[in-house]
Amino acid sequence: MNKKIISLLALMLTIFVISGCDANNMQSTSDNADKMSDITIERVDFSPQLVADKDTSIVYYENYTAYGKIVLLPYIGENGKYCKYVDGQIKEID
Repeated sequence: MNKKIISLLALMLTIFVISGCDANNMQSTSDNADKMSDITIERVDFSPQLVADKDTSIVYYENYTAYGKIVLLPYIGENGKYCKYVDGQIKEID
């Protein structure tokens, strides 16, 4: 009797896990590319990896993934705050 219950629970768990893995529910990064297309960046003068958004002046690390995609990661200052690129200097946002 216990083996039947365990087998039934394992079967239900397997069906539950498989039903959640639908390919239509997965979003690719290319679907979200339009959201990032409005960002215009400029290079920070003294660092090849840092860029700043021209509209907000927020500073980002420009990181390349193994798949050739560019990922922008926010630059965090020494005090744990986000930073802006203002007048050729990186300043923490208060």
